[in-house]
Amino acid sequence: MRIIIICDMKPVMPPTLQTSVNAGASSAATGDPLRKAPETAAPNPPVAQRVVPSRQLFGVANEVLIEHAGFTYRLRITQANKLILTK
Repeated sequence: MRIIIICDMKPVMPPTLQTSVNAGASSAATGDPLRKAPETAAPNPPVAQRVVPSRQLFGVANEVLIEHAGFTYRLRITQANKLILTK
């Protein structure tokens, strides 16, 4: 039996991540004209990650087939209630 489930879900946003940028001393503060101030990169915005409950994927079945990059993978629930993904 083959079961392929396609879900259209809304993304769930994780809590906002706090980032702190610790800037070093600038060249003006040290008095050394050859010393460059360290560059600070802008923090990346948090990426939305979807959380899909396994029961929503599996329903009453114990396995689903997932197509990815031209390959079919089998995700199944074992008797010990663990997940196994095979190609």
